[in-house]
Amino acid sequence: MKIKCYISAVVYMHNAGNSVIDFLDKIDNYFFDNFENYEIILVDDASTDGTLEIINKHRSKFRGNIITLVLAWEHKIEQAMLAGTHASNG
Repeated sequence: MKIKCYISAVVYMHNAGNSVIDFLDKIDNYFFDNFENYEIILVDDASTDGTLEIINKHRSKFRGNIITLVLAWEHKIEQAMLAGTHASNG
């Protein structure tokens, strides 16, 4: 039985191109199995390794709502996560 609340996951990314799809597979599968409604907010902290392009290439394989916030310059983790929590609904 799935939990009926709406949950948001805020994920910090900076040059995470090599690992982001594996991570999203795991978190999307877990949330899909356990929650009726969820969103995954990805905060891209000015990555330079093509992280955003990799996510966009694979976006259709995920079942949840994937929101991407792209920061124009590097803010570091605290400010980036704050931006993500301001955008979250759950």
